[in-house]
Amino acid sequence: MTLSSLLALTAAMFVLALTPGPGVFVTISAGLTASRQQIMLLIAGIITGDIVFLMLTLFGLSWIAAHLHGAFLVLQYAGAAYLCCLGVRLILDRNKLMSDEQLNGASNAPHSRRQNKKMGFSVGLVVTLSNPKAIFFYISFLPNFIDLNSLSTMDIINASLIIALVLSISMGFYAWLAYSTRKASLSENAQSRLNVSSGSLMLVTGALLAIEAE
Repeated sequence: MTLSSLLALTAAMFVLALTPGPGVFVTISAGLTASRQQIMLLIAGIITGDIVFLMLTLFGLSWIAAHLHGAFLVLQYAGAAYLCCLGVRLILDRNKLMSDEQLNGASNAPHSRRQNKKMGFSVGLVVTLSNPKAIFFYISFLPNFIDLNSLSTMDIINASLIIALVLSISMGFYAWLAYSTRKASLSENAQSRLNVSSGSLMLVTGALLAIEAE
């Protein structure tokens, strides 16, 4: 990859990563209710899912997506149902408020441990892997920047680093905005509303994945 290709890929990834979608919605949801540790784990899960799809594309395994559409469909509906369940739980738990210590990432409190089950690496991974359209995006997108016929180890490393960097910055930005809003509104009513908003965003994310499966 040339320097111009690297810069073009980075710019294109930023535009795509900042466009509202399932990953953005679930990141905002985490920012509204989860601890900093959970938010970082969720973003790591999103990045991992994208790297998996990147590798499938780069190593010529994208035919799996075309030939196993039924399996991807089941995965997508299962992911959508999982996220909807998390959304419902957040709404039902809207009155279970977190202390300042828990908000800042303490994981030794019982409620914080319950929150860990709702947000984390697995949620981020599910959001990405439940969206098989992502692999089709990489199939059509990457050839504009990488010559798949003369792929080098450095090309793979560069593409992976760009995706990880762009997603970390863009998802981190959305999470920071939501987290800042939550930290500025620590009254019981405000936290309750944020829990409902977070749960609603999770439901929207699940619904989007289910709709895209059609």
